Amino acid sequence: MIEFVYDLGRFLNAVFWHWQSWLGGSGFGGAIVVGVYVYQEITGRVMSKRMYIAIFMVAFLFAAFFAAWRDQYHATITAEQKYKELTTPIIKGGIEAIRAV
Repeated sequence: MIEFVYDLGRFLNAVFWHWQSWLGGSGFGGAIVVGVYVYQEITGRVMSKRMYIAIFMVAFLFAAFFAAWRDQYHATITAEQKYKELTTPIIKGGIEAIRAV
């Protein structure tokens, strides 16, 4: 049970940091923030607070969950490849013909 709580804490920590980076405007999250601003300036429409919350809080939270999962997924693939490299025997050379004397 303690291991589960520890793992859940590590996962939520990863989600929090990914979410913070999205909300902070880095990467694709920043492009969405700029896109919303440009949309409002071009159309003259102002988004409601509910829409802001939906986009910047909820959508970015789902993106953060995906990013945390993706990090672990790629770490697992890398670990499995490394394991295969380390456990697969490398056989070089050949078997010479045996002669009866």
